[in-house]
Amino acid sequence: MTSHTENMQLSVPKLIGLILGPLLFVLTLLFMNASEELSNQAIFVLATTLWIAV
Repeated sequence: MTSHTENMQLSVPKLIGLILGPLLFVLTLLFMNASEELSNQAIFVLATTLWIAV
C-alpha cells in the first residue's frame, strides 16, 4: 500500500512547467512594453499563451 505523499510527487517535467509557466507570464508582463503595434491587452494574451504553452 502506498502512502498519500508518494502519490503526490511531481515528475520533473511537471515541476519545470509549474515553475516556468508563471515565471514566463510575469517576465513577459514586466519586460514587454505597450507600443503602437502591441496593446496592453495583446501583451496579456501573449503572457497567458506562454503560460499555457509551457
